[in-house]
Amino acid sequence: MTRFEVRTDFLDAYDVQQVGGETILEYWIPAEDLDALNASIVGRIEVVGEHR
Repeated sequence: MTRFEVRTDFLDAYDVQQVGGETILEYWIPAEDLDALNASIVGRIEVVGEHR
């Protein structure tokens, strides 16, 4: 699992999606927008966990 910050002006174009339960919220970014997402990352990408 990773954690990173993204500029608000980029995320404002997308709705937050509720998945799997009330507390599981995420943005769904289409594949064609990944270059713009990558350019909007602020700071470092942190590894915060892993699944085995």
